[in-house]
Amino acid sequence: MKSISYAELNPLQRVGSILFLAVLVASSGLSIYTEEIALLAVPALLLGIATVILMPRVFPIIYFMTLPYSMEISFSDSLGTDLPSEPLLLLMTGLALIHLLWRSHIIDKGLLTHPVSILLYIHLSWILLSTLTSTHGVISLKFLAAKSWYIGALYLLPVLWYSWREIMSLSKYMIYSTIPLALFVLIKHAQSGFGFVEANTVMAPFFRNHVTYAVFFLFSLPFCWWHYREARETNVKYRWIGITLFFCIALYFNYTRIAHIGMVLLPVAYIIMRYNLTKIFLISALATVIGLATWLTTDRNFVKLAPDYSTTIAHKNFEDLLEATLKGKDVSSMERVYRWVAAGFMVAERPVMGFGPGTFYENYRPYTVLAFRTYVSNNEERSGIHNYFLMLFVEQGLVGLLIFLTLWVYALLRAERLANTLPSASGKALAAVIYMTMISIGLVHLLNDLIETDKVGTFFFISLAVLVILDVNRHTLPK
Repeated sequence: MKSISYAELNPLQRVGSILFLAVLVASSGLSIYTEEIALLAVPALLLGIATVILMPRVFPIIYFMTLPYSMEISFSDSLGTDLPSEPLLLLMTGLALIHLLWRSHIIDKGLLTHPVSILLYIHLSWILLSTLTSTHGVISLKFLAAKSWYIGALYLLPVLWYSWREIMSLSKYMIYSTIPLALFVLIKHAQSGFGFVEANTVMAPFFRNHVTYAVFFLFSLPFCWWHYREARETNVKYRWIGITLFFCIALYFNYTRIAHIGMVLLPVAYIIMRYNLTKIFLISALATVIGLATWLTTDRNFVKLAPDYSTTIAHKNFEDLLEATLKGKDVSSMERVYRWVAAGFMVAERPVMGFGPGTFYENYRPYTVLAFRTYVSNNEERSGIHNYFLMLFVEQGLVGLLIFLTLWVYALLRAERLANTLPSASGKALAAVIYMTMISIGLVHLLNDLIETDKVGTFFFISLAVLVILDVNRHTLPK
């Protein structure tokens, strides 16, 4: 790489270089003299400000490259953050707002008035309204703030700054960055003989648990497939085949049931999309949910699902877990039922506005039914309801649930439409990636509530951003 001499710098760069050097020397000298190491933060802050002004597009790259390694840091039971992802999300949201205010004249208004954008505005507005009526206002306010910068950084900024090809390049950074981490986890796991119990801890401290780790790879698979399909050179195609197989191996040895099901169903989702069967699929799913809910609430049939406390236990190998799941004796599955029953009573009490965003844990105890308890029902992890759709119903009411379902269903149907009608083969394949990602997110969130986490929310909001960019520019795509 060619080095740049001082003489080649423009006047602004020269002044900036001299200023930074002067601040660095002064801060270092004062730090040594006063023995205050905190003074060294001054040049770092100055460098950060200069980077924001002169090289703002470096921050999304840093975000995607560091996302797999981001760690949850807790300062107290109610206060924590993800480092470095959350500060980066906040910064990226600020950049999006600055761009929106200062360069509004060059923004394609179709991006900001697209149905997905409008639904996200409504989604955020309803979270604000349900925060005002929340049973725990401070918690809901924190939830609203976090949701705002997720949407700002992972939806608004990509829509304003990037083409869909540039976003897919960002996904490449993330995938390449994930490989060393996956290799580290596999080697660490192999030392225990790929033990089932150890599968929940070997990814620490980078992932909270094995579920988040597994679904991260599940959501990455459609993107790997797109990069393979777009590769023009044979050796590059082989590279992406290798990465895809490696991610499948990493996912398999994590022993997460829903991720295994999702991996098998990805080709099925593609077929459903390819033959325009999404509406039939969604109607069938809705009929199943309504029928099941009707049966459970009729004559209190849900009581028949109550587990045997003495036999509902955790298991130490994957085969026993699968068998116990089918028999209703797996502790994690039955603990979900315990919380879902409580959620049913909560919904009945506050069906319209809900209890407030992010407040399920603080409210659910009085609504539990002792017959459904398991020996982990003390919930020391402070985990949630383990069904995102039911969580929305409990926390944001029926309106909040319907808004999100409308957003998710619209994204599915629009992705299906684009995948079957776009003139560009690359565009069709990318629409298929969005579709498979959305199907996977829907499946995973039947048993989890992870969209408000950086490792999962990134895939959801970025996929929505790509969908909108692809849709708005569909008439200009090459054949």
